[in-house]
Parts: sequence; C-alpha cells; structure tokens
Amino acid sequence: MYIMAPRLLTLKAQSMSERGWEMGDETELVDEDINGAGMVVSEDITLDDLEQPAAALGDMSILGSEVESFAEYLDRMRTNIINRPEDKDFAENASYSIIESFTEIAKKRFEDHTIALRDLEESHDRREVDGVLFARDASGQYLAFSNIEQNIKYWERERQTWELFSLLLKHRLNKDERPDPSNLPVEFNQYTSNHKFREYLLLSDPQFKEFNLIFDWVKRHGPLPHSLSTLKSGGWIYTKDAIKLKKRGQNIGTLKTQKSLNSAMSLPGESDKDSELVTELDPDAPARQDRYLEAEDVASDVRLMKIVFQYLRIGDLNGAVDACKQAGQYWRGQSLLGGDDAWDASVDGPLDEPNVVVGNRRRELWRRMCYKLATEAAGGWESAVYGVLSGDLATVLSVCRTWEDHLFAHLNTLIESQYYNYLAAHQRIPALAQKFPIFDALQHHGGPNVKLLPKIIDALLNDEHIHAESREAQRIVQGALISERLTEVVEELSKQLETWHNDPEYEPGDIERDLQGLDISDFRLLRVVVHILLILKSLNAGFPSDSGQWEQAENVIAGYIDLLATAGKHELTPLYAGHISKKKAAKVMGQIMVKVTNEETRTRLLGLMKTYGIDVSEALKHMINTVFVLTEPHYFRMPPPTWTGILDNSTTGIYDSSSITEEDRTMIRALEWVLLVPELREDMIGDGCIVYKRFLVTGKLAAARELHDKVPSTVLVRPKERPMSDSFDYMDMHESIESSTTKPLSEEVAMHGVMYIEFEMFIQALIALEKWKLAVQRATENKRDRGYKSDLEHAYEGVQSNTLPCAKTWLNTAYTKEEAERIQTIRNTYIPDLILALHNVYIEAAHLIRRGLLMQTLDLAASVGLNSAEGHEIVKCFIQTGRLREYVDKIAEASRFILDAGQAPGREVTRRGVGGHGSACLDIWNVK
Repeated sequence: MYIMAPRLLTLKAQSMSERGWEMGDETELVDEDINGAGMVVSEDITLDDLEQPAAALGDMSILGSEVESFAEYLDRMRTNIINRPEDKDFAENASYSIIESFTEIAKKRFEDHTIALRDLEESHDRREVDGVLFARDASGQYLAFSNIEQNIKYWERERQTWELFSLLLKHRLNKDERPDPSNLPVEFNQYTSNHKFREYLLLSDPQFKEFNLIFDWVKRHGPLPHSLSTLKSGGWIYTKDAIKLKKRGQNIGTLKTQKSLNSAMSLPGESDKDSELVTELDPDAPARQDRYLEAEDVASDVRLMKIVFQYLRIGDLNGAVDACKQAGQYWRGQSLLGGDDAWDASVDGPLDEPNVVVGNRRRELWRRMCYKLATEAAGGWESAVYGVLSGDLATVLSVCRTWEDHLFAHLNTLIESQYYNYLAAHQRIPALAQKFPIFDALQHHGGPNVKLLPKIIDALLNDEHIHAESREAQRIVQGALISERLTEVVEELSKQLETWHNDPEYEPGDIERDLQGLDISDFRLLRVVVHILLILKSLNAGFPSDSGQWEQAENVIAGYIDLLATAGKHELTPLYAGHISKKKAAKVMGQIMVKVTNEETRTRLLGLMKTYGIDVSEALKHMINTVFVLTEPHYFRMPPPTWTGILDNSTTGIYDSSSITEEDRTMIRALEWVLLVPELREDMIGDGCIVYKRFLVTGKLAAARELHDKVPSTVLVRPKERPMSDSFDYMDMHESIESSTTKPLSEEVAMHGVMYIEFEMFIQALIALEKWKLAVQRATENKRDRGYKSDLEHAYEGVQSNTLPCAKTWLNTAYTKEEAERIQTIRNTYIPDLILALHNVYIEAAHLIRRGLLMQTLDLAASVGLNSAEGHEIVKCFIQTGRLREYVDKIAEASRFILDAGQAPGREVTRRGVGGHGSACLDIWNVK
C-alpha cells in the first residue's frame, strides 16, 4: 500500500501549485492551505519530491495540523477506555467527548478562515491572476480569495458532519426503554390535547424522534435570513397612493398589467389579460376582485415572503412573524401562528398562566387551508411558505437551492405526515378536516413500512437541481449517516484504495467521480471517515470484526495510516494501527517501516508500536517479505553484468552512490530495522544473504558496500575465527561462528552466517583494491612526494591480506543444492575479475614499489593452476566464462617481463625472484 500514498499527495500538491506566479523579487504569491497558512504556489511540488516526505513537505505538512489534533484526542480516548475497562458508561462518554472535540476543531478552523477572509477583504493590495483574485495579507503573502472561501465552506460542513454524527449516535445507541407508541398512557382521553400526543410520539417512536433530530440539525445550519431593513413598512403603500390618486380623478398614466404581477410573483404561464387596480386594501382584495396591486408592492411582497421562508427554514417562527409586522402585514404574521397544537392548562397541566388555552385546537384544519393556499391561491415564495406550514413537498422544493434545503423540505413533510397518521390512528382528526385534501409523504414514498430516510437521500442524489452538491464529499458522508449506509462509503473507498494499490497511476475519471462523488485522494474525507469508524469501534457499534465490511473498514484505516507516513507523520501511525487487527496492523506497519530512514525515528516508532500492542516481530517479518516481493523484478529479470568495474584503471565503483537505486536502499533500510530488535537478528541473517546475492548478481557493488557498512555481520553473528586465508568449511561452521545473543544457532542459520561473512570478505577485498587504485593515482600524480611509497606499501599489504584470500577461497563452501547455481553465477562474475585485478596489482607494484613483486604474478598463477579443489574451482570460473585464454595471455606477458628483467645487466632470474630480491618461487615452471 505504501506505493499508493505519494500519488494521493501529488494530486493535492498539483492542485495547489497550478496557479504559480511571481509577483516581484520580495513578493510571494501564496495559495492558502487548509490550516490558514500559506503555501508558495510558484514553487512546484513533484512526485519525486513527495516520495521523500521530509524534503518535499518540510515542516508544514500538506495534510494540515488538524491530523495531530485528531490523533491526540483519539489517543486520549483510548487511554481513558483502557484505564477503566469495566466502566462501559465511561467508555461511551469518552467516545462522545471525542466527537465534541472534533467538532470544536472544525469550528476553530472555520473561525480562523473567516477572520483571514475578513482581513483579506480589508487589504488594498490586490492582484488578479488567470481570473483568480489574490490579496496581500499582513505577513506580505498573496492569498487567493476563492481558496479561503472554499475552506470556510468545507470546515462549516465538517463541523455539521460531527454534530450530526453525535446526534444520531446518541439516539441510535440509546438503551433507555421506550414505551409502545400504540399503547397510550392511561391518563390520555378524548380531552387530552394533540400536543400531549406529539410529545408521547416523540418519546415512544424512535423513527419519529430521529426525523425530528435531523430536522432540527438541518434548521440549525440554515442560512441566515436577509436583513429586515430591506422591507418597507406601511403595507401596500404604492397601491394605496394609486387608489387615492384615482379617486381624486388624477391621471396616473397607463396602468401596469397583470403581466407585471405575474413576473414579480414568479407565476409563469398565466394569461396576460388586462386588469384594473384593486379598489380595497384588505388582504383578500386581489383574489376576491381579481385585480392587481402596484408592481412596487408586489415586489415588496415577494421580498417579504422570501424572508419569511428563510426564517421558517431555520425554524424561527417568531422571526417570520416579526418580519410580517415590520412590513406592516400584521394579519399575515398571525396567520402563520396556527401551527402550534393547543394546550389546555385545565386538562393538560398548568403553564405559566393557569386556566389558559394556547395554540390551535383546529391545527389540522388550518394545515389544509395552508395547503390550499400553497397549491392553488398563492405562488412563488408565498406558496413555499404555506407549503412549509402545511407539510407540502412540491411547492417547497420549487424554491430550494441547496442540498440542505431539499433535505429540509423532505423532512418537514415527512414529520407532518407521520404525525398526522399517528393522530388519525387514534381518531384525533376532525371529520371536517378530513373533507379537505392534504399531502401525505408516507404514501408518497410507498407507505409507512418503507425505509424512508434512504429513499430521501437517494432522491437528493438523483435531483438534477443539486447534482453537484449532492456529490460533495461531506454531504455524501452526512447522507450515509442519515440513511445508515456508511458501509457503502467504506466499500467505495476501499475499492478505490485497492485499485490504486494495483495501479499507482490510476486516477478516477470525471464519469467515475460524478457517479460516486467519492475520491480517495480527498485526504480530509479519508480523515473524517476513519475517525467515524474508530469511534464506532470503540462503542462496539461498528461492523462485526469477522465480517467483510470490517475488512473493508480496515483497508480504509490502513490507507489513512499510509497517508500519514508518506507525509512524514510516522509517529502517528502506530496509534491508528493499534485499532485494527494484529495481523493487519503488522502488515501495514511493515510497509511503513521500510520508508523510515532516520534512526531516532525508528527507535521511537518501535517503542510506540509496543505501546499500542503491535507485534513488532511480525511487522518486521512482513516488511522484509513485502520489500523482497516489490523489489524482486528489479534483480531477477536482469542478466549478469558483463562489466563489474573491478578491472577499471581508476576505481572499482564501490563508492559510486549515484548507482544505488531506491530499490537497493529500500532493502538495506529493511535490514537496518532488524538491528533494533536483537531477538530477530539470527532469523534475519538469511535475508541479509538474499540482499547480498541480489546486489552481486546484478553488479551493484556500491549497494553491496552500503550494506556492508550499515549491517555488519558482527551485529548478527560473532565469528570465533574469521575465514581470511584458508577455506571456510561448511561442516565446521558450528565451530567457527556463534550467536550474537545467547540463543544457539540452528544449522540453517549457521550456514547463512558463514555465507554472510564471506560476502563481507568480498566487499573488504574490493575496498582493498579501491585503496590500491587510489594510492597508485596519488603516486602517479605526486612522484616528487617521497611518502607515496609508504602509502603504496600499506595499500599493497591490504590487497594481500584481503583480496588474495578472497580470490582463492571465496564462496567455495559446500552450500545446499538450491544455492549452488546462484553461487556459481556470482563466482563466475567476480572470481575471474578478482584474479586479473590481483595480477594487475602485482604488475603495478613491481613498477612502483620493487621489481621483485613481479614474481607474485607467477605465484598467483601457480595457485590457480594447482591440482587442488581451490584451483579447480577457480579454473572452472574462467572456463565457464570463456576467459581462460585472457588470463593465460596475461601470465605469458608477465613471464616475458620477468625474463626481460633477468637479462638486464646485473640481473638474473633465480628461484628467489628477479635479481634475488623477490619472494615468489618459480614452481609454475616445474611441469611434471
């Protein structure tokens, strides 16, 4: 999974860097990030940058600081629950408390962005770039208005999500015993007010209670109504003046037609017949006389009814009445008050004033009057107002603009219809009221037994008027919470994560985004969903732990963990991994651990993993296995190298860090983790051998040297006697190495221990060669420096001590048959080069140190041609690679040098070497 997260961050980084622009030498154009801080948009962020989070993201993570805050509260909840495991009420309260904390975080972010926008609006230094307006803030950075506005909207919606989640969770998990709504209390009788029946329905029917909870939530977050200052008091003042003028016989010009009225009242389709001005000013005059008002008064009525609707939208009936009073339409304000059920203090209990009746005894009849006004007599905003009061749907939807508005309309009519049906079931609807039609939402949706909330959410999703809004991430989550279909959100996110895991370049197209509305690259969505899942889990209210749904939930949580790690927030990952199954946690952390390069961070991460109950050993084993699987194609699909670099005149290439690939470093980092867990070291020796073999079979000498330096064999096994000059017998390995701990080595581990040490011998041999090449270069460049000879002598001794024994005996141990083919491939690649490199060293040493060392070439040749197991194995490598003639030619050339040197004046070839100063013998010429 860890190969996926950089892609997610890249998508976000690209969207934040698209509007790059330079505004001057000392000015930076900034695209405001989700924390209120600025990100310089003129600076491009690439995938390569993001693959190293510390370098690309710096101190400011693209995820936002709220991830730390969420993690802190989650950890606090976990600690509280652990400390009091038997107290279920305490655990429940802790879970609700964390939701309140998340709500406060979102609220604080919303407020911070609101303040930032206000400060930006006061700025006089503004620039427009590609149609985007920027302004300079107090710190001198240019911020985009649109970006801050989008963040304000986002944080407001997230706050609403947490509030909704808290409301629904407390309601749905409420274990209080509820009475049966069909069994009325004994004190209820024919004189009991409907108000008491409504209260009992709220108490006894969880569905009705839930409808009202969601309805109150929708109303609470509705937009604020327009200012009442836009309303003119005094009623229809323009019509009143026109009537006065007409009565006085003055010419008031051509009267406006009914068309003006129709246009202002949003009543398309009516006839354009000419009418006359009303002659009376009572509320029913226009309808009774079929005459019109002045256009200014019509427009004023439209503004009034829009404001009245806005007050009803947020559940403020008193505000709606005050608006009518402000406009001078007291009668209209009173007509709105019929929605309160009557309460008779003498029957239902005392109120503030004894023996009074408040509310409407004929509320159902009043509702039908409102319904008739909404559907027949009124129009536009006025129809919507009376539609809300009557519980109608179509007339209210006609003025709805947002997802929340539509949800308000559906819930309003649903609550009214359920309440009406409840009263009807108990014969509480007067016969007179039943003669008039009323909209029944229960029948509209298919009856009372249908799951109503899912149908409503689906209706919103399919409504073309709010197509884009209904697919906004937070609204999808809210809809899933309302309709109890969070599983579908989790399933879709899990599916996208799996797709991304299989294809890191996958990016959902516009059609996919349009159909689902969910995008896994939206890390804020991922954060919200993950914490909802964890809270549900803490309350044992989530998906069953052994179900496929919980498996999908774990995939989503794992995706969030991976995202945190990719953003450099490694120390947060164990907290979240501790909330999923041990097997999944070990797998996820294993994938993350390999990306951690800082040793201090590694140590802290291991400690945190133990704190949160994650099996470190299993995580490390999974990490190694994952790394081997992911990197395997980079090594076993490549042919053995034809050039190792060992015979290069200037360097072997073992210090060429540029040749080390990310796959190489990944495997080394995986082994470095093992060093921090002593009990796993012996178990991982074989893995170290695998890494060495991968490097050597592909000619990656620099990577092998890096492994030699960072994971030495001395921390894995301790050799009692290091195999330097003699053949290292596999059969005697138990006598040669011992465990780095008190744990005895098994035969397999001991065999791998021998192999690991021999790989180190090879690297030490190359290091010795590298030092020799460096010493030769210095000697060639600084011949006047007499100290060069001492450096050469020291480098030469290193070659003799390390390279020569390795060339003779390296990997000659009798390993298993499974290893034989791979080992022979490695020997064929490097043994001929080592022998030839030694031959060259002796030639150079004879030239730079003393002539007698030339005889070492023949001594080496004698060892190769010796009738022994060692000699046969070396010759076998030359024969299988077709390089025997190359070496024979080298020997012949060296022999001519020796003979030429012996024929020089004062020189002779003896068994002690050229001129009697050599140390090698001439056994090579003793042909039998």
